[in-house]
Amino acid sequence: MPQSRSASLSGQLQGPGLATVLETRDFGCWEAATATTLGHHRSELVSVADPFEARYRVGELGGFGVLHLKGRGRLRLIREQRHHCVLWMPLRGMTQERINGQLWLSEPGTGLLLHPGDQLEGDTSEELEGLSILIPASLHERPEGPAAPLLAEGPLHQRLLRSARQMAV
Repeated sequence: MPQSRSASLSGQLQGPGLATVLETRDFGCWEAATATTLGHHRSELVSVADPFEARYRVGELGGFGVLHLKGRGRLRLIREQRHHCVLWMPLRGMTQERINGQLWLSEPGTGLLLHPGDQLEGDTSEELEGLSILIPASLHERPEGPAAPLLAEGPLHQRLLRSARQMAV
């Protein structure tokens, strides 16, 4: 996967409702914690020779569940989106996701809107930081017909992404 072309947008996430629930250099520990968040998945540490570290901060902000992930180590994840619609927003690094068979690149300044039932296979950059915002079922509906999951361009997408990031700062 290519290196990120953007500087970090992360700053210091200081959302008052976020608490650190995991800080580890053990991939097995991370994988167990990820299973409680994502449910059934397969993950692989792509670069075993490089150091691995991960930190999860979770909480609820403004009625939305939020997961702040920060880590190092290229990963490959295969999973199905369960139960919630999720807005994934990389703050540093990037993810390359195959969503229901179609390839998407998400990097700082963009987001991916994932719906329950989506089949996901993704790779991360060596360093990654981002926010997953769980969207309550009452606020989302799966679009009828094909809809691009990438939120990137246009004033509405940018306003939504900016608002989501401000929620956690």
